[in-house]
Amino acid sequence: MKYFLINILFFSISYSEYLDIQFASFSYTIGGSYGSCVKFKKSEYNFNDFDACSCAWAANTSNYSDCYELYYNPQTKMIKYNLSEGADYIYRNFSSDYTCHIYNEEIQINECSEMYQLPCVNDDSCEWVEDIGYGTCSDFGISSSCNAATGCYWYCDSTYTWLCWCNGGNYEIDNSYCEEVSSIPGDANGDGSLNVSDIVLIVDLILSSEYDEYSDMNQDGVLNVMDVVELVSTILGN
Repeated sequence: MKYFLINILFFSISYSEYLDIQFASFSYTIGGSYGSCVKFKKSEYNFNDFDACSCAWAANTSNYSDCYELYYNPQTKMIKYNLSEGADYIYRNFSSDYTCHIYNEEIQINECSEMYQLPCVNDDSCEWVEDIGYGTCSDFGISSSCNAATGCYWYCDSTYTWLCWCNGGNYEIDNSYCEEVSSIPGDANGDGSLNVSDIVLIVDLILSSEYDEYSDMNQDGVLNVMDVVELVSTILGN
């Protein structure tokens, strides 16, 4: 019976899902004054960046601030972490007595070049570049490549069955991609060059007390006459 229970526990710990997290906090209280508080974080973060479980004034506290990898399993309430790249994992169980469990999942931010069209167009720092080309179906010499191209199909002569080719005319080649928005400070209209039109737009923004990052010529976080002066100087080549 004991062997059976151990096997169940091992299966649960080994195969249930661990989340990649930035921070975790656990606590329980005894008699309102005592108990235990434990916090974990990856080394690149600060404890002050996260909300932690409340801790009784006389509770035992432990902080693990230098985790290299940090994972949490919400089902088993298990933490696993290590302190350096490739090091063995250390496991801690916070299911018993611990009434407060707080954790923050690691957020993976993709580069623009890694994004597909929908997330790309929804990200202000990225832009989707349409790059559509065309090819000829007859260029394909094997059926798998031919049939994989939209509008193309593999055909074999009914009499000379060994005589086969790719039919269908032309097909579309979509090489579109996502790239980081490139901007020039002071280019208020976003046309890729600095000219009088940018000066007019920036003056309008200043008069209406509006701020635009691309119009901020000196990138000091404020839009004022200094941006106009610097823009004029740049346009004149001084």
